[in-house]
Amino acid sequence: MLSSWTTWFFLALVATVTQVVSGGSDEKTQDGPVKGRTAILGTSMWDIETNKQGDEKSCDVWWEQVNAREQFLAPRNGAALFVLGKIEFDKITREDLEALKYSDKKVANESLVCGAVLALRTKEGNFAKLKVVKYRELHDFSFPEAKLLSADWKAFALKQPNRKTYHLEVEWVLYRK
Repeated sequence: MLSSWTTWFFLALVATVTQVVSGGSDEKTQDGPVKGRTAILGTSMWDIETNKQGDEKSCDVWWEQVNAREQFLAPRNGAALFVLGKIEFDKITREDLEALKYSDKKVANESLVCGAVLALRTKEGNFAKLKVVKYRELHDFSFPEAKLLSADWKAFALKQPNRKTYHLEVEWVLYRK
């Protein structure tokens, strides 16, 4: 029997290797912000600029899974985060985002409750706001981004105890320069 650490390391490795491109859930308005909704897969890295998952070199954040109780949204590649808390998402402007003091520290799941809002300065220097919409279970493959998971990964995951907060679904708005 594999140790718990080995099992989750294997899950992370397989998930990262099998991911290529996230679904096209983003919408761009003419010369305006880009909006979307994305489920960041557990142990996955996400690039908000392209709305793609899995590429460590181009990602802005990593949805890190330490164990069933400890998860972190960790900025990567020069990106940074700021937790705004439960505030009105639609009222946050680009100017509000530009004025914040961002951190390269990872954000613990205790701060990522449903409805929580975060600000993101991307690795390219653009600004985004994210709202935690919901969590998806480890055994849930009903959302668009789950297509990135291989059949082998899904079979392996189904043999593991289900985790209620494995995938992080966010609504987001990206403001480009």
